[in-house]
Amino acid sequence: QIAHTGITDWDLLCQALKDIGYKGTFNFEADYFISLHINSFTDASANGIEVHTAGRSGDSYAFGKCLLNGMLDTTGLKSRGMKQSADLYVLKNATMPAVLLEMGFISNQNDAAFLQQHPDLFAKGIYDGIVDHFDASYITHVNMLLCIIAITAVLMTILIIVGNVFL
Repeated sequence: QIAHTGITDWDLLCQALKDIGYKGTFNFEADYFISLHINSFTDASANGIEVHTAGRSGDSYAFGKCLLNGMLDTTGLKSRGMKQSADLYVLKNATMPAVLLEMGFISNQNDAAFLQQHPDLFAKGIYDGIVDHFDASYITHVNMLLCIIAITAVLMTILIIVGNVFL
């Protein structure tokens, strides 16, 4: 069941969690953390993909760069580049390398349509970036398909939630 809280800003959501007693960091039992987002701006001409990390060096940055390049290669969308966003809650409180992916703009008609019609291309790009970062060319074709299917399912859920909020 999906419940709409009315909160569309990640920092506000994290603050709301803290307000109700959540005291932890994002200490999942994971080696890397990828936060999937769709951007929005008042100027409908804003478009493209960007990746946020807490700093401009280190494993998070290298990982983010691979993910950005993977998505650019598969989608052909404009690169807005790597962004340093040390103040974002999800990045500054992660206990493992963390990236925040902005996969186009829901406020841009072309980006929104592309994301809705081709979530699999974003998923494939994320997968390709992971493979590139870890030099994991040994991953089997079956594992690749399962990974892309899982990422696509997450993206479709995001689109449903974002569509209900913004459209």
